Amino acid sequence: MWSVLKEKIAQHVRADEQPYLSRAEDWIEQVARNGRLYTTDFLDPRQTLLLESLVRGGSEVRALLWGGYEQAERRRAYLHPSFWPDQLDPNQGLRLLEVRLSARAVSALNHRDFLGSLLSLGVKREKMGDLLPEADRCQVVVAAEIADFLLLSWHQVGRFAVQVEEREMEQLRPVETEWLEQAISVPSMRLDAVLAEGCHLSRRDASSLVRSQKVQVNWKVEDNPSCELHIGDNLSVKGFGRFRLLEGLGESKKGRQRLKLGKLK
Repeated sequence: MWSVLKEKIAQHVRADEQPYLSRAEDWIEQVARNGRLYTTDFLDPRQTLLLESLVRGGSEVRALLWGGYEQAERRRAYLHPSFWPDQLDPNQGLRLLEVRLSARAVSALNHRDFLGSLLSLGVKREKMGDLLPEADRCQVVVAAEIADFLLLSWHQVGRFAVQVEEREMEQLRPVETEWLEQAISVPSMRLDAVLAEGCHLSRRDASSLVRSQKVQVNWKVEDNPSCELHIGDNLSVKGFGRFRLLEGLGESKKGRQRLKLGKLK
């Protein structure tokens, strides 16, 4: 049954996702064999979906997924034997850091600046959960094992010096996602058509962007320009940001699809 499930899931993943799928299978088999907890790094929504699909196919292992708050996009998985009581502390592998910003830095820094500063320290993306920038601060959920290093080493974001302090997980302040909305009109719901309008590109350039594997649809790399999109789909476009198809606005007199497209602020 397990081998059949693995083969079925493998049919729906890209070649570049196979290594992750193999690692996830190893995690599950390790927990089933040893009867011990296994904690993953932070997983993106696509990785979480694949892991959940594998876990649901068996009866020996369960997964607790947590990133510090209910709506967290990036989460760690706590894989444990199914016979364990549900008494795991979901925050045990997490710590919360907060960067306080000066008045000058408030309007100059964004999500990309904070992420870039962490990556420049040699911190892998898998060790970071969600980054939650606000008006005068940015909270970051990180793997517990790197928190002390960051408290000692993280002193600058962009050109600004910053102060980093640890907070209790209960002090985490989820940020409501804000979208810059725009109405667009497209001839079809093809990926390249939507990208061309949303990113102000020619249809040819939009197609090239997709074929270059610089676009993700619902956190999965998509290289087919004719991929059909649906309301609610999330797009990530390298160099252009993140988008979501928020709402269908009906059909124009010329038969074009009118959409409300959001770009993450």
